[in-house]
Amino acid sequence: MYYILLILLQSLFNPLSLRGVLSYLTAALLFYIAGRLVKLPKLTYLVFAILSAINLEHIKFNGGNISLNLAKYLGDQEFVKNSISFEGLTISLSIILIPLVSAVIIKRMLPDFKSVKLSYIVVAFIIFSTSLHFIQSPVLATKTQHYSFLEENINNVYVKVRDKLDHKFIELEYSEPLNSKTDSIATQKNLLIIFIESVSSRHLDENWMPYFSSLRNNNFHLTEFYANQKMTHNGLYSSLCGKQPFQTFADEKTNQLVQENKALDCLPRRLRSAGYETYFLQGANLHFMNKRKLTSLMGFEHIKGSDEFDSNAERSSWGLTDEALYLQTIKTLSERSSEKPWFASVLTVSTHHPYDIPNKKSGFIPAFRYADRQLEIFIKALEDSRVLDNTTVVITSDEVSIVAEHRTDNILQFNHIPLVIIDKTLHQKPIESAYSQVDLMPSMLDHLGLDYSVSGSASSFFHPIERAFKVVAGMIHARYFFLIDKSDAVIACDRMNKCQKYKNFNVNEGKPDIAFEKLSKEQANSVIERVHGLEVQY
Repeated sequence: MYYILLILLQSLFNPLSLRGVLSYLTAALLFYIAGRLVKLPKLTYLVFAILSAINLEHIKFNGGNISLNLAKYLGDQEFVKNSISFEGLTISLSIILIPLVSAVIIKRMLPDFKSVKLSYIVVAFIIFSTSLHFIQSPVLATKTQHYSFLEENINNVYVKVRDKLDHKFIELEYSEPLNSKTDSIATQKNLLIIFIESVSSRHLDENWMPYFSSLRNNNFHLTEFYANQKMTHNGLYSSLCGKQPFQTFADEKTNQLVQENKALDCLPRRLRSAGYETYFLQGANLHFMNKRKLTSLMGFEHIKGSDEFDSNAERSSWGLTDEALYLQTIKTLSERSSEKPWFASVLTVSTHHPYDIPNKKSGFIPAFRYADRQLEIFIKALEDSRVLDNTTVVITSDEVSIVAEHRTDNILQFNHIPLVIIDKTLHQKPIESAYSQVDLMPSMLDHLGLDYSVSGSASSFFHPIERAFKVVAGMIHARYFFLIDKSDAVIACDRMNKCQKYKNFNVNEGKPDIAFEKLSKEQANSVIERVHGLEVQY
């Protein structure tokens, strides 16, 4: 009877969803048992529900459980305020109640079953053992995360202990910044890189951003361009410094870079040495994720966030709206007194969860449509003012956010982002080979006629080099990373050092051919060591 029920459940529902829900129920019940044993105050359960709600929001919009490594952000009012919804809190409270009601039912059905606490443990065991029937490969868990917050972080502790026992420490290899001086600075073009928060190629394919899609169709672009990791600071670091973020470690590389406090060999520093004025402009506050310090180490000269812009500029919960940010960008650049060429990096925020736009309809798709319209107004303003006559404009994204109901079974979806370059000197024909954010820095230096050599395996789009792996990218929230090798095969590895190779994995297919071969332990270790060699460089 039990197995018939399992088969019925699996036929009616997504097995990964079932695994996630059952695992979550187990975590809630075990927390309640621990609370009863040590007599935690009842307010603690509400705190657990709130944290669970934040985690459920994270699963919905980021595809995985939130890590305890991010606990440092719980003291940030903006982060907490924008990471929870009424829906998430309601679901979390329900999840806490379900196992408790189940335990009470068992107690009434079995009156001779003396220990109430033991009945809770029995329910936890039944739920958890049932959930084990729905386990699938972690690297295929793309629609929903199938481990609970509790299991994920126990797994993280295990990985950290394992790495220390294996003497695998994070020792970064520092590279001195190179000098990009040139004798032809007067002929150099301006460079503008726009990072639209959380945009994936899917947003363009589904026509959620029709103007951005038209720019892609009518300008130079890459069809297979990937974010190297989730989270904004990782996207900025990869794109502007040409280096890998952490893939095999649970920690955040940019935090360690800020602590090291050394000048980084990044695009803004190279361009400053070549005579450019450099600007970093973003809608959100700069304190979040240490972006003020990080961008300063990258070499930006002028750095502005929400607090540095006009006080009457329109703001949402995270900071300046896209409309306000673009207006402030135009104002900042038009007030320049220098004759030097300039480089500006602009990071928007309106398409960040919870997707609220003042005086407009909020929500996932409306936010992206709003961002698309503001991008159109901004680009047309640059055209009308003839700024585009001597400016290369790159439009891309920092990371990907796809809500659960719009996800496919493709493991590449959380990293596949657009990259469009507006420049009349470039041909319109797209580049179809796979590249990632780390390749943007050498490509822009190459395009501007400067020294584009970088350490690591980054390659210019315009003068490609042969490399073992075209792309190394990760999904920190789902605890896996993948590689695209020179034969275009995809190798996916999880945090347990288990790797699988997919020979026919097309990023543009929603349900790709997922035939794969498991790599041996030796093969997997070889892949991981190669990735480790790339991620420790800075």
